[in-house]
Amino acid sequence: MKKLMKVLPVMMLVCLAFTSVFAINMNLNNLTQGQAGATTITQASGRAWATVVTIVQILAVAAVVFAGLRYMFASADQKADIKKSMGTLAIGAVLVFGATTVIKFISNATNQIIR
Repeated sequence: MKKLMKVLPVMMLVCLAFTSVFAINMNLNNLTQGQAGATTITQASGRAWATVVTIVQILAVAAVVFAGLRYMFASADQKADIKKSMGTLAIGAVLVFGATTVIKFISNATNQIIR
């Protein structure tokens, strides 16, 4: 269990790092307009990126909730270890949720510069 709590934030960050590459060359506004079917590679990669980010965000929330449940039912000796892992999970969750905003900002700025 301790190994999972150490590996999960790293996996979230790796997934986010690989999926953020797609955001550089796409317009995220197309994702919310409800277009039927992807007509370009940019739109397809944008939808794939949005799906992966949503999955990673759900995993981040689930990991924090699971760590909280473990903390509630842990003995006094185990609580110190769980507190250490919760710090890492909190940082990972902030990065996962904050990265979406940062990547949208970079994408919009890049699109404005190109136009």
